[in-house]
Formats: sequence, structure tokens, C-alpha cells
Amino acid sequence: MKKNMDLHNTTEFLRWAHKDKLNGAEDFILGSLDLNKTVLDAGTGGGRFLHVLKSRGFNWLTGFDYSTELINVARARGVSGSIQFDVSGAEK
Repeated sequence: MKKNMDLHNTTEFLRWAHKDKLNGAEDFILGSLDLNKTVLDAGTGGGRFLHVLKSRGFNWLTGFDYSTELINVARARGVSGSIQFDVSGAEK
């Protein structure tokens, strides 16, 4: 059985790393967020949610994930470098 840390070796990695659009629930949540507040995305994966927020005018964005490979994808997707991405587990 694979551990979560082995995600980068699977097709699930491609799904979490390169998905672009929000689903209905995520879009609903986005509507309740204040553009002027800080957003922390735990388990950010490839940074999809934060990159959408940035494109809609949010400025104070941070995301973390335990997967170095996913964080590398998230950082590479953000050409402006204005979103902070860190490798970390939620327990920290």
C-alpha cells in the first residue's frame, strides 16, 4: 500500500498538481471570502485554489502541502511569485 508521501509517483499527482478550475462548492466558499484578508490553504496541492484567488484580486495568499513535488508545481505556476508556498505538514 502506498503512503501519502508517495503521491508524486501516481496518477493522483497529475490530478492534484495540474487541475485548474474550482468546483461549485469551492466557488461558493470563494464568494464568502474578503479580498483584503489573508488566506491560508492547507493541503494546497498544486496551488489551484490560491492561483484562482490571485486571478480574482486576492493579495495575501499562503499555501502549504507536505509534498515537495506539489509545492514545486504550485510555485512554477505562479509567474509573479506573489503567493507564498511552503512544504509543511498540517501537524506543524
